[in-house]
Amino acid sequence: MLMTDTIENIDKILDVNKNGFSAEIAIVLGSGLSGLVSELDSAETIPYSAIPGLDLKSVKGHEGNFVLGSFRGINVLFLQGRPHWYQGASAKTFHIFLKSIQAFGCKEIIMTNAVGAIDSNIPVGSIVSITDHINLQFKNPLIDSDVDDYFLGMENAYDMDLRKKIRGLAERNKINLYDGVYLGTLGPCFETPAEIRAFRQLGAQVVGMSTIPEVITARYYGMRVAVLSLVSNLAAGCGDEELSHELTLSRVNMASGNMISLLRHYIYLALHTYNSEIEIQ
Repeated sequence: MLMTDTIENIDKILDVNKNGFSAEIAIVLGSGLSGLVSELDSAETIPYSAIPGLDLKSVKGHEGNFVLGSFRGINVLFLQGRPHWYQGASAKTFHIFLKSIQAFGCKEIIMTNAVGAIDSNIPVGSIVSITDHINLQFKNPLIDSDVDDYFLGMENAYDMDLRKKIRGLAERNKINLYDGVYLGTLGPCFETPAEIRAFRQLGAQVVGMSTIPEVITARYYGMRVAVLSLVSNLAAGCGDEELSHELTLSRVNMASGNMISLLRHYIYLALHTYNSEIEIQ
């Protein structure tokens, strides 16, 4: 159970959703992927700032909107951007974010993000299906949230059935999909080479600054979750390039084709019987 003012904030979404839009699936569009919303029919945009508690600081590549619409006849909710701890988001922010998504009727959520590769076997431009995470953000959205039960099991946080479905689509369409453990740092600075060496010893394949608090919160509310990470760069000390947000965005823009294709295909087939004759465009 959440605090009364949080529930009132969530109820605000019902006021701004004037047409009663409902979707089974939500997709969080990470850095550089927001352009996918242009493929929606009858799209409607609602800024996060319309919901009290979601007036987030802007980050380049994260516009901060709910985008509602139909993709080939299937209603889908796109999220342009997400809260980050480093933006000053509180635990309450993540609860409002996920409960707002649920208010649109969504039962499952596919999250995307941009990551640095720790594992030298995962090249830049690859897609990684996240199997588990290591939380080194040293924060948890269930703290200071007035929740009913703090002790949330995380054994299947990254839903195995969703991952199998995504892997099947990737294999059918010859998209190379890696598996990996995501390590989350607080940000906003990039990691040091010494930290990356330590993270490799911990068993992480990729590293980023987001996603973990949304996954925890989504699982708390019973949503099924899958996460696809696009490798935008080698992690610090693993290559010769100087890391920057501009580098991340430029690399994501260059390498996003397979990710966008996989998302298109997943949306189309999520509520339809699989048809092996349909190929990703």
